[in-house]
Amino acid sequence: MPRLLLRGFKHRSFLCLDAAVEQVIPPLSVPFAVAGMCFAASVVSGAETLAVIAAVSLAGQIVYLLCALWLVRAPARVYSALLYAPVYITWKLGLYARALISSKRVPWVRTARNGVQTQRLSTAEIRSEL
Repeated sequence: MPRLLLRGFKHRSFLCLDAAVEQVIPPLSVPFAVAGMCFAASVVSGAETLAVIAAVSLAGQIVYLLCALWLVRAPARVYSALLYAPVYITWKLGLYARALISSKRVPWVRTARNGVQTQRLSTAEIRSEL
């Protein structure tokens, strides 16, 4: 991310700057889990003000998600799939924890593409495609 950011400023490339910013935006599951844990911890500890703030944060995130689904006119089955969100968030946080704790580092290996030719586009070509 730092190299993308530096390259974006050096070459005045909004494409690189956008890619760099995209890397620091956490998936929705992370802030939702943090707000949920803050809410649980504040309720257990009796910190009423913090519990209200965490509840408002959770409510805001839920409203944000539901408004997005409403705007794209998502079918009913998408809304019912949200019932699995706690399971997904738990799985995702476990995955992050294992990745951070694991001492085994596996290098990324490019997937072989049989019979498919890839084309590298320049920034100007990407802009013209948009």
